[in-house]
Amino acid sequence: MADQVPHEAGTQAEQPQVVEGPNEVGAHPAQPAAQPQVAAAVQQPMVQQIPMASYQVPPPEKFNFKPQEWSRWIKRFERFRKATGLDQKDGESLVNTLIYSMGEEADDIVMSFRLTTEEVKQHNVVKGKFEAHFAVKRNLIFERAKFNLRSQQDGESVDNFITDLYCLAEYCEF
Repeated sequence: MADQVPHEAGTQAEQPQVVEGPNEVGAHPAQPAAQPQVAAAVQQPMVQQIPMASYQVPPPEKFNFKPQEWSRWIKRFERFRKATGLDQKDGESLVNTLIYSMGEEADDIVMSFRLTTEEVKQHNVVKGKFEAHFAVKRNLIFERAKFNLRSQQDGESVDNFITDLYCLAEYCEF
């Protein structure tokens, strides 16, 4: 039994157990014990590969139907659309998901657009009608005044201040 390597902690599964018999001349040599295959499967780490699309992305919160919130909400919906792979589906599915995600009032607004049956199935057409419906007429002078008067508040981080400036500059037409 000079060939036998001493077992270290945790490596027992890697080397077969040896059943020792009588060690006399002419006696049977050491034989490996039968190991159940289940034990080997249990000790090996199981790696399960999860496809990227297996997690679920919740839709954006219902739209509050305030025109000043439309641009923020539709950006969130567009991210949801891309993250879920919905952008690969047909226009009718996109339109239905858009209307459902917005909430109950969206059905009434779509009816007021007086779209044809074909137009109702086109995402770009319906989205464009919503854009026009919720478009906020902005006063350029007022938007630039808000930008120019914005100063960093006490305790406000530089990153937050700059982010807010970018948001204000969006409507200044610089």
